[in-house]
Amino acid sequence: MNSKPFTVVIVGFGEAGSKHYRVLRGCPAFTVVGLVDPDPIAEAPKGLPIFKNQGDALAALRPDVTVIATPPTVSVGLAPEAALQSRTVLVEKPVTTSWQQLSQAINDEASNRVFVAFQTHFSDQSLRLLGREELKLDTALRGTVGLSWSRDDSYFRDWRASEDSTGGLLAQHAIHGIALWLRLIPSTDTISDVRAAFLGRRSGRGEDVLHAQITFVSGRQLVIAASLVSAARQSHWLLVEPSDDRHEVALVYDKNLGQAASGSQDSDALRRRLYDAVEANLSAAHRHPSLFPLRALRQTFEVIREVASAIR
Repeated sequence: MNSKPFTVVIVGFGEAGSKHYRVLRGCPAFTVVGLVDPDPIAEAPKGLPIFKNQGDALAALRPDVTVIATPPTVSVGLAPEAALQSRTVLVEKPVTTSWQQLSQAINDEASNRVFVAFQTHFSDQSLRLLGREELKLDTALRGTVGLSWSRDDSYFRDWRASEDSTGGLLAQHAIHGIALWLRLIPSTDTISDVRAAFLGRRSGRGEDVLHAQITFVSGRQLVIAASLVSAARQSHWLLVEPSDDRHEVALVYDKNLGQAASGSQDSDALRRRLYDAVEANLSAAHRHPSLFPLRALRQTFEVIREVASAIR
């Protein structure tokens, strides 16, 4: 146990950044020492220094942890700098919408300190799946990522309007389930075939409905059924079907229940688990299996890129 709380700087104080701040206030192992945002959308807490740029904040505060909660057009460029001056960096998904930028960030020598903030991977259901080591040996493993959500036209703004090609549907929404399933297979298993049907676009600003079937060299198969058309029940889930018929469903998020991932675990509870894992990692106790290294995002983006190519 660290004798003093680990210090945290939050970069980007909008919707996502304010959520991290709210959770960190309830984590005695951490203390937020500064914010970075030239124009905070959320009301900044009194007494905390607010910097205009990340470089100044890191130089002045030297935090143990940097949380990057900015749009992906910005995040990927901030992560390498933060990794050089922090012990751990957490970046909100999707981190970037550019395969080239992701490759550059992954190849950075300090990228082993950078993790993607997939709080949904800390649910009981996700932990149970990640603990089933036999799944990595199952070359007949199938998975289905389901997404049924509703977004009005106002959602498709800024990067969501210009950086699409499934960006809104897959990189911003279904990425939780896609990334979780890919953690159940070897990172060396590559894609052999992709069949995708793009079934609608709203005013040229984002896919409405998409169905894709991705087959890997091993024979493993992933199906993605995603929709942003108005739905009575808004949810995101992952069905895992191993060859031994021990099927499992992980509910990633259910808006109707106001809960993330399972049972009584809401988003804040899962973020607290995420920070518990970061604390253990900083204390050199152990690397939690649910912590998602930035380098592991390569396989997720390969799937998204191949699906995007298949529907063009």
